[in-house]
Order: sequence, then C-alpha cells, then structure tokens
Amino acid sequence: MYAQKKRRSFYFVTFTSLAVLALAAQATAFTLTEVQQTVTIDGVINVTTASTSKFAVVRDYMNALGIDSLDELGTIELDESTSLSPGLHLLQSSCGRATSGVTGGKPYSWSASCTSLSGVLSSSIFPALAAGSSTNVTRYTGTELTDTSVILADKVVFDGATLILSDSVKELWIVAETIESSDSEITWSHAGTQADDRSGYTSCAADGRSYDYNDVTSASAFDSPDGGNGTSGSAGATGNSGLDAPEVYFVVKYFTKDGGYLSMPSMDMTGQDGGKGQTGQCAGDGGDGAKGATAKQNLVNCTQGPGYGGDGGNGGTGGRGGTGGTGGDGGDIHFMYVDSYSIGFHPYWLYPNGGGENGTGGSGGTAGDGGRGGEEGDPKSPYCWAQPERAGDDGSDGSTGSTGSSGSDGTDGTSTFELITEEEWEAYFTAPYIVSAAPTTASVGATVTFSTENVSGDVTLELVDDIDGSAHTFTLSETAEDEYGWTESGTLEAGRYTVTLTRNHDGKQTNTYGIELTPVIDGITFSDPYDALPGGTARLVGSGLRSDAEVVLDGVSLGSGTYSATGSSGKNEISFTLPVQATSGSDFERDGGVAAHAVYLDQPYPLANSSSASLSYKRFARLTFRPSENAYPFSNGELTDQAKIEVAAAPWRAFVDTFGASEVNRKIVTKPVRTLAFYFAYKKWWDPSLGSANCMGMSANVLNDYFHGVTGVNSYVETDVAYNVALTQGHLLGQEVLFDLLGETLDRDAATGNSVDRVVEFLETATDSDGDDAPVLIMVPHLETYTSALEEALMDLEGSTCLPDVAACMVTNGLNNCGAELEACGEDIEESFGEALSDISDAIGSAHALAPYMVAYENVGDALPSRVYFYDSNYPLYDTRYMEIGQSGGAATFDYSWAGWGTTEDEGWILATGSVAYIMGDATIPLTGL
Repeated sequence: MYAQKKRRSFYFVTFTSLAVLALAAQATAFTLTEVQQTVTIDGVINVTTASTSKFAVVRDYMNALGIDSLDELGTIELDESTSLSPGLHLLQSSCGRATSGVTGGKPYSWSASCTSLSGVLSSSIFPALAAGSSTNVTRYTGTELTDTSVILADKVVFDGATLILSDSVKELWIVAETIESSDSEITWSHAGTQADDRSGYTSCAADGRSYDYNDVTSASAFDSPDGGNGTSGSAGATGNSGLDAPEVYFVVKYFTKDGGYLSMPSMDMTGQDGGKGQTGQCAGDGGDGAKGATAKQNLVNCTQGPGYGGDGGNGGTGGRGGTGGTGGDGGDIHFMYVDSYSIGFHPYWLYPNGGGENGTGGSGGTAGDGGRGGEEGDPKSPYCWAQPERAGDDGSDGSTGSTGSSGSDGTDGTSTFELITEEEWEAYFTAPYIVSAAPTTASVGATVTFSTENVSGDVTLELVDDIDGSAHTFTLSETAEDEYGWTESGTLEAGRYTVTLTRNHDGKQTNTYGIELTPVIDGITFSDPYDALPGGTARLVGSGLRSDAEVVLDGVSLGSGTYSATGSSGKNEISFTLPVQATSGSDFERDGGVAAHAVYLDQPYPLANSSSASLSYKRFARLTFRPSENAYPFSNGELTDQAKIEVAAAPWRAFVDTFGASEVNRKIVTKPVRTLAFYFAYKKWWDPSLGSANCMGMSANVLNDYFHGVTGVNSYVETDVAYNVALTQGHLLGQEVLFDLLGETLDRDAATGNSVDRVVEFLETATDSDGDDAPVLIMVPHLETYTSALEEALMDLEGSTCLPDVAACMVTNGLNNCGAELEACGEDIEESFGEALSDISDAIGSAHALAPYMVAYENVGDALPSRVYFYDSNYPLYDTRYMEIGQSGGAATFDYSWAGWGTTEDEGWILATGSVAYIMGDATIPLTGL
C-alpha cells in the first residue's frame, strides 16, 4: 500500500479549450510549418524530429495478430472512467478467437480477454465479418506486455473520459490513424501519492558493558569497575524512492483539430513522492557499575570497609534520522505524428508531469539511558559499618539523534512533439526488434532464446544489470531464422537485466527487453559434519549467487555472509555462521537433529527470493554461552601470573579469604598445628615455581557470571578478577572438593560416564533458574598418592615446636599481628615439608577444569554424546574446543589428546564434576577435622 497524499492541483487543459487563448496570442503562436524551420523558439513549443526505432514494437504486435495496417481496425471509444491494465487492446469480433498461430512463418501465442473499452469495427480483421458488426475490445497479454499497455485502433475517441493507468503500467502506447478528444484526461494510479515509509530498526544499539550493580560478582573489588558507555545508534536508511510515472507515447498519423489547434486529452504523469527516511536507531543504554566488594574483618577490627561501587556508564546518542526518499521521475510524454496540415501550437500547453516531491528526513533515534551506579559493598558486623556514600554515581542519559535531511525531488518529465515523415512512418517496420525471449525468467545457466524481426547474421548481445548498472556483452549467431540462442548465462549473477541486440553488419540496435536470471541453489555443505551446530560454518552452494544477497535461516536474516565466486566446490558459495539463539528460556538451545531448517537468499529489491534449501543440525543441547563472548579474553597462565602476584602480596589474607575468617579463627584454636601447616601448603601451592593454575576458578566464575546476566566479561583484564578467581581456585584444596575428587577416582569405570551423564542431564533438562547446578568438568589423575603424602606430612608435623607458638600468638594477639613469627616458622616448615608440598602441588596442578556448554551426538539415536564442547581457559576466546566421548569395555571414555591431555585408557585419567555453587561455596581446611 502507498500513502495517499492530497492530489496536486492542476488544470485539465485540453488543446480544444486553449484554442481561444491561442487565437488571442497570434503574436506568439506559430503554425507547424513555421515551427519546423526553427529548433528553438522562445515562448512556443518546440517540434523535433522523432526517433523511430521504438515504434517497431507496434509493427511486431500487429504482425503476430495478422494486422496489415491500422486502418483495418475500428474506432475505440473512451467515454467513462477506465482503469487500463497492461496488454494489447484492439477491436475484434470475439474475445474467443484463436490466440496462437503462425504469422510470417513465425509462431506466436497470446492470452486473450475482454476489456471494459468499447468500440465499432469499421472494417473487419476477418474478411467474413461485415463492417459495423458487434465487436469487443480484446486485451492480449504475453510476457513482453507485463508492464506495457498498447491501444491499437483506426481512431481513438476520448469523450469526457478519464483513463487511469494501473500500478503495473510503465509505458502507455496509443497508436492510431486519428485521435479525437473532448474534456478528457489520462492519469496513473500513483499520481498524488507518497512511497511507503521505511520500517524502523528492530533493536537498539549495543548497551555498554554492564555488571550486576546489586550483587557481588567476580568483578567486584574495593574500587569496582564502572559500567561501559552505551553505543550510539546507527543512522536511519534513506527513505523509499517514489515510483517513476509511466512514459506515454502517442503515435498518430493525423491529429484532429479544433479551430486549427490540436485536440488532445490532458495528462497527469507526476512522479510519486519519496517516502520518509527511516527513524534513527535508538541508542544503547549505559552499563551498570559493579557492586563494591564485601567488607572484611578479623577478630578485633575491620580490615577493609565496604568497597566502592562503580559508576554507571553514559547512555549513547540516538542515530541520525535517514535522508528522505527521492521523488519519482515525472513521465515523459511523446507526441509522434505525421501531418501534412498546419497545426497551431501554444506555449501554455503544459502537462503536470513533474518529478515527485522529496521525502522528509526520518526522526532521530531515542537516547540511551544512563546505567545505574554499583551499590556499595556489604558491611560486616560488628566492626565494618555500612558506607552508603560509597555507591557509584548513575550514568548520564544520552541525547536524541538529529532529524535526517530531506531527499531530492524527482526529475521532471518532458513533453515533446516529434514529427515523422510518410517515409519514416513506413520505416518503423523495418527496424531490428526483439519480439520475445523464452523464457523471460530463467535459472542461471539455462539457455535463453531471443525471437527477432529484421535481424540476421552475427549480433552483439548486451545485458545491463538493473541493480548495479554493470554491463556484459556476448557475441551470438543465428540458431534459426529470426532466432538467437544465448547459452552463456551461467557466467552472470542472478538479477534483472535489460537486454539489446546490435546487428554487427550495420551497428543498428534493437529495442530493449527485460529478462530475469534466478539463482540455482544446489544445497548446503559443511567442511566438517560437526559444523552442523550453532556457531558452526555452513556453505550455501549454487550458481548465480549474489554477494549482496542476505542469507535467511528459519525466517531470520543472518546478513550477507562471506561470498566466494569459486569456492571449494568450484561453484559460487556463501559461507555463513549458524546462529546461537535460545529455544528454551533465554539460556538454552536444543535440537533433536530431525527438524529441517529452511535457508534461502533474500535478494536486493526488486529481485525475488531464491528457492529454499534445507539443513538439519546434529542432535545437540547447549547453553547460549559462547567462550568468545561470555568468557575471559586472557589465558589461564596470564591470569595465574597476576593471581600469584596478588596472593604473594598478602598470603595470609588470601588464605583467610579462601576458607573464611570464621573457619580459620575456629581451626587456629582447635587444630592450630594442622591449620598453620596447611597454610604453608596453601602458600607453597601459589609459589611461582610450581605448576598451580586457575582453571577451576575461571570455569566456575564465567558460568556463574553467565547465569547472573553479567555482560562484557570478554573485555575484562586480568586485574579485574584475578584475586576473586584465585579464591575460588583455592577451594580445590578444600576438604570438600579435594576428597570428593578422591572419592570419584575410586570407581574408575563409572566415574567418567557419571560425569558425562551429569553434563548431558543439565544441558538437556535444566532451565534458566538452574545456574547454580551448572557442572564444571575436572580432568584428574588418581589422587591416592598426594592425599596420602599430605596426611603423612601433617601427622609428622604434630611434633613441631614453633607452630603451636605461632598459633598461640595469633589467638592472643590477633590473626594479623604475628606475621614475623609465622614467616620464621615457615622457613623451618618449608625445609622439612618442602618435598611433600612439591609433590602435592604438582599432583593437584596436573588436574584441569573446563566449563562445558554443549553436547553433540554423531547419530540422532545415540545414548552417549560423541562430543562435549567447553570453554578451556588455556585457549581463551575459542568456541571450538571439545573432547570426544566413546566407550571401552562398557565404560565411557574421553579423549582430549589433540589438545595435549591424555585419555581414560592410556594414562589413568577420569572426568569428575563439581557444580558452580559447590565449587564457589564454603571450603573447609583439609584434615583439620581428623
């Protein structure tokens, strides 16, 4: 639908009604004979010599219907409001006459139907039909008349008529020996209307990086990070251009006159107005600042008050409104005639065929809201009081985008008067002409056959792409009389093309003709079968694929993809990424591997969409979590270097933060020697010379942040999270995790299978609220050696003399006031305990934790997944890390050997699991309960 505007006012001025004005202005009015002598005359209409090549089309229509001359046809009378559709309109005795046959040795085929026009047949097309017999005006349609309307008659009479050209008419031809008119007009359906407004953006620009402003996360610190600024909106697209008005041709041998002046209908061929520009995109909101870290205290005082919340990010600026659409061009009006009489012209004979008005600019996009400042850290009773003034400031709101500028007016149409001599009138029918193309819509690579008139010998075929204007030429030879076959369409892109033929022997060119080439979709392929998963790369293979077409999957546009003219298949290819999009809640995506997903190409307007191809995924269940988006950008080793620096700066504080002040306070009293001995084990574990790392802490924290809706994790730096991740990693030394891992190794045959089952069950059945149960996979060797060594070493330390003294000092003077004594005792402990600690650290450090987010099955009916995909902190930002799952002797196996890790069979590894809540929960100092 098009917006209906108030129609422009204009005068329906007929040549008859201006006769009086013309007579009264004899000083500036001229006869045809006078005008012919001068090319440019101020104040009068100019008459030029007609270009005759286009009129050959009319002769070909007449040939196909067996009409020798226009004077064989009768009079068509337009005496009421009539909507004219494309087709060839002429008088005949019955609408049921044969519509196919052979004329001049050439076959033709037409579809015929009656129109609302009426008339009287003056001399029969068929000899058996008497003059004056009952007649109908028949409309013949064929592929070459899909946008052209032609009226053929001996005489066409406009008597108070309004002829309205329908939406699909791009050209109107009225071809007659004589035209008479009285108080009539010709207009078209879009005169006075405006093109549709462009649709607005479906989503706003990206929000700034955001933290949980009221919940402590891994980003929380004493000085928590600020929220990111919202992204400014994109500018709106230019408004739709107005449609061009039709071009009108009057081809007449004799004009009738009234008082010596032409008598013609008035015309309104004003171009359609341009549409309004697209509204600018709404800006992204500023991100929320992170909440401050929780206060810390010991037995006697507050060691660190509540942390400062980060400031909220500023909202973005709304996008600038799009430029208004260009108005459609006014239709050109051509008067082509042969006349041996003097006909008067007058300068006031002007027709409203101006270009359409410009479209207005789109409104600016709305501003982004400022982010919320992070709340201050939580207090701790009794020493650390609340500090509400430490909350972060809210970000500032953005500003609304500016309004777009207006478009350009369409180009005004022209009104020309063109003379044809008697000889030129006859010469129209000898011009080279393309009669038809078969088919007019062909698949790229198919043969297109052009039927011609007055064309022989070799010709040059030129095709101009209607979308981008590129031109392509081919040399053709006759395949039969008046016929040329083009077999090289496979070298072109799909598109609409305007074609012409040029006779090589004299360089004369035919009329233009339109054909459309459609793309051929062979199917969708994958480099690897497991690319048939969300996030994988698919290749659409075919012929004639356009680089500017958009790939549409299940009705959702994926953009233009990556185009290759000659891909690995030797054909056109468009590579595209299968989207990751939730199908269950907002965090999970699942597919049974059976459903067919439709893919097609959305080609640039006005090209039609391509045919569809289909693909099926591997059966899978996954989180919408992606390592490249939801995980840290730095590696395990890079984070561990920073974590060891921060732990080494205050190892006792880190030990207390890892196990909790209440746990350490209690155990330093009840089990002082073992507590302090394990402190030295903890401190040694973080020694830069040993292989400890943070894989479990990183895996648990990124999953925890994902389920808490934290964004921007992939832009963190090491210092944002190193300390908090290290505290989580320290839970690996806690009695809960440590002894549970040992317990899982006791049944080697079942451990890996049970762990895989936990991952599968979570990914296939969990909901968005089950984030605490998200499993972390831990690859571990058997633990008996280092747990036995730990217990034996701790038992040997029962006779230590310095550890009880240090413990007594801490009980008496506070945990933080015996540092010198602690370090002095540590030198003796490390010397005697060093070897055992080194063995323990090496054993624990050899384990590796992963954050699983997808399971995929080789076959739909498999009981076990064939692959488990995960975030591996050793390979940040990789979305394609996986281990293979198999079976051996009835037990599940895993193989991550391609990344340097062993398998169940060759090195005695197993897969263990721990939930996010379990890993990040309270930890007990090991062996202090024995």
